[in-house]
Amino acid sequence: MLSNQELISGNFPRIKHSDKIEYMKNSWSGNTVFKFQTQQDTFLVKIIKDNQTKDSIEEKLNLLSSNNIKTAKLMHFEKSVCNNYSCYYYQFLDALSINDFIKTADIYELGKKAGEILVRLKNSPYPKTWKPFNLTRYHNGFLIRLNQVATDFPQIFKELNITKEMLTQQLNLLLKSFDGIEQKPIHADFGMHNLMLTKESQIYVIDIESMELGYDCFNFTHNVRFIGNKTEKPYYKGIFEKLFPSGIPQYFHNHLKYIAIVNFIRSLHHRELENCPKYKKEKLKYFAELFKDIFTKQEFCLL
Repeated sequence: MLSNQELISGNFPRIKHSDKIEYMKNSWSGNTVFKFQTQQDTFLVKIIKDNQTKDSIEEKLNLLSSNNIKTAKLMHFEKSVCNNYSCYYYQFLDALSINDFIKTADIYELGKKAGEILVRLKNSPYPKTWKPFNLTRYHNGFLIRLNQVATDFPQIFKELNITKEMLTQQLNLLLKSFDGIEQKPIHADFGMHNLMLTKESQIYVIDIESMELGYDCFNFTHNVRFIGNKTEKPYYKGIFEKLFPSGIPQYFHNHLKYIAIVNFIRSLHHRELENCPKYKKEKLKYFAELFKDIFTKQEFCLL
C-alpha cells in the first residue's frame, strides 16, 4: 500500500502543498481519508484504489437522495495521474459518527432510525447497469483462503477446537440459505462509523462507494461481531426491528453465521491477530464462543 505522501504527491493536481491536510483514517484496503482545507473550502477527501467513475458515484448519490437518504455531496472527483487510484472530494459534514454517542444518546432509537434508512435503501429502484453480487465466486475465494490459513495457523485452529473440514462443511451448508433470496441495494458497510449525526439529529450516510446489489447480511460484514456487544446491542435491536418487523427470519441467522466464519478466515488471511497482538486474546475469545454455538444452535448466537 502506498504511503499518504506517495498517494497525493503529484498524483492529484487539486491538492497543493500549501493546503492544510489532516489525516483521519487509513485501511488495509487502500482507502485513505483526510480532512482537506483550502483558503475557501473544507472537504472530506477519500483516496480509493478502484475503477469507478464520477458518473457511477453520482448514480449512487442520486439513488440515496431520491429516497430521502441524506449523504455528503460530491464536490469534485479526479483520477490519479499515474496509478489506478480515485480521489473523491466530499462536502465536509459538521457532524459526529453515531459511535461518538453510544454513552450519551438513546442508541435503540438511533438504531430504529438507521433501520428505516436501510429499509428505504433496500426498496429503492436501482440502475439497470448494476450487476448481481457473485456469491459463488465470493464463496469459492474464501474456501481457497481457508485452505491457506488452516496451513499457516494450525495452532489457532487447535486452540479453537475446529478443523478446516468442519468450516468447509458449515460454509457449504450455510451457502444454501441464500437460495431464493432476492438481492437488493445494500450499503455494504453499515457500521456506526459510517452514519453521521448532526446537531439537528439528522443522520447522514457516508462511505457509499461500495453500494451494490447484495444480501442484507453484507451490510454488517465489517461489524457483525459488535451485534452482541453490551453497549451496541440496543442499536442493532432497533435496526433489525425495522428491517424485519415480523421477526428475524431463520435465513438471516444463517447468513450472519456465514459472514462470521468468513470474517474469521479474513482476519487470519490479513494476519490481523499477528499485527494487533493486544486484540488477539479478545478476538480469540469471540471466535471461541462463536464456534461453540455456530454448529449446534439455529439462531446466530449474538442476536
